[in-house]
Amino acid sequence: MPNRFASISSSSDNSRPISGGGGGGAADYALSNTEIKNRLAEIPVYKLSNDSQDNIKGISEFGDRKIGFYFLNKPDALNFKERIECSPDARIFDARLTEVIDFEGDPAPIRLIPELSEVKNAIQEKKKHIAGFSDGVFAGVPVFQSDSLIVKGEGEQKYRPAFLRKTDLEKALANAKAPKQRGTIQVAALEDIIQEMKDCSTFKWNDVVFVPPGNIMGMDIFFEEGQLN
Repeated sequence: MPNRFASISSSSDNSRPISGGGGGGAADYALSNTEIKNRLAEIPVYKLSNDSQDNIKGISEFGDRKIGFYFLNKPDALNFKERIECSPDARIFDARLTEVIDFEGDPAPIRLIPELSEVKNAIQEKKKHIAGFSDGVFAGVPVFQSDSLIVKGEGEQKYRPAFLRKTDLEKALANAKAPKQRGTIQVAALEDIIQEMKDCSTFKWNDVVFVPPGNIMGMDIFFEEGQLN
């Protein structure tokens, strides 16, 4: 099986807007746009559109620009279609996340709509480890990591897998034969991670690869104590 990471270099609303472009962050932390795209390439998103690919409904204002809605879960997108009035040719289109984020210019931002069940999982994990964490509030698309998992790339390269579903993380831990006392599940927002990658504001995401929902088969995931800081 080809190595899926061969092209990666080693160098109150539950949805969040993502804008294009990047900031002028520290060059030492920089990942190229190509490297960032490689990390995100397998994440699918779903949009309600008509046959001419115009966004319909599901549009909100962000300053003087409009935001297009993209769902991380196809059933959620289909359910949204059933609940609104739309043209007869309206249907759900699927795309890759990298196809809807502009890494060069400054387009209208998009809004990613997370799976509600994963938002609930993120809140539960946050409440376990953060005193006073507000019940029912997690802004963004949840991303789950364990401090004990790595995935092997080419040669000696190692990466930290980041999961869009908590159940995928749990399966990966079980497959890697991680001990029951296997550390804390870390939770972050996908939008924040992408923005920090683009802004070059930190190096902490430089070795992260994203695992699409339900797609852990064939990955060389291993248990290794103490990978996250």
